[in-house]
Amino acid sequence: MRTPLQMLLSISILLLTSLTANASTVLYVQDPFPGTSCASSSCDVIGENSDFDIKDVRLVLGDDNILLAQIATNFRNTTLTPYMDFGFQLDVGDLFFMVDDVIRYGVPLASHGGLIAGDFYNIGPGGLLTAQQALGNPSGVIYRNNEYTWMNPSGVTNAGSGSLSVQPGMDTTVFISWSGSIPTDLADALRGMDHVGGVQFASATCGNDIIEGSVPEPGTMFGMGGGLIAIGVLLRKKIKKT
Repeated sequence: MRTPLQMLLSISILLLTSLTANASTVLYVQDPFPGTSCASSSCDVIGENSDFDIKDVRLVLGDDNILLAQIATNFRNTTLTPYMDFGFQLDVGDLFFMVDDVIRYGVPLASHGGLIAGDFYNIGPGGLLTAQQALGNPSGVIYRNNEYTWMNPSGVTNAGSGSLSVQPGMDTTVFISWSGSIPTDLADALRGMDHVGGVQFASATCGNDIIEGSVPEPGTMFGMGGGLIAIGVLLRKKIKKT
């Protein structure tokens, strides 16, 4: 039977090995303030939770750079069909991917402006629209006007297609899944190699709820593994002395 010290060292080596192997990478981002809504931009959700509240986003990356993105969110209808609210149209937001906190790629979850739902786009200069621009600069309503929620068709290029599915859940909860091949720079960033990858999503073009998150900084997990090994070595030395 292995001693606790041997188990600690084994876990440390296993952690470092898993970080260097070509295993799948999972990034899970949960809304840190679920269920908080009001009519103020300082709230987690502006308006009704049943219309905008995002539950979580999960990214699973395979060795072949095939990414699976899963989103659980609320939307007024479970088919992601645009609807009118306060006199203007609300659509589901695009799914954005970041490299070093810069939005570089996106996937429309519903077609708009010539962009095809489920396709993968490279975002260039001028390729992002704020909520204010996406909605046509409405007045007299509270929303997150400066948040990026959509891609601008004139500033993006199509980089490939993917598979998109939308499944209804309880009440107004919608489960959205997208899978497709992603570029090496994004894949490496999501694995935490040299750069930091992340995800951003607004449940609607008004930006009334936003979720974003990034993988740990490069070297953070290696530091954890190395720290565990260092603790194990110190404990072993202490045991030998006694």
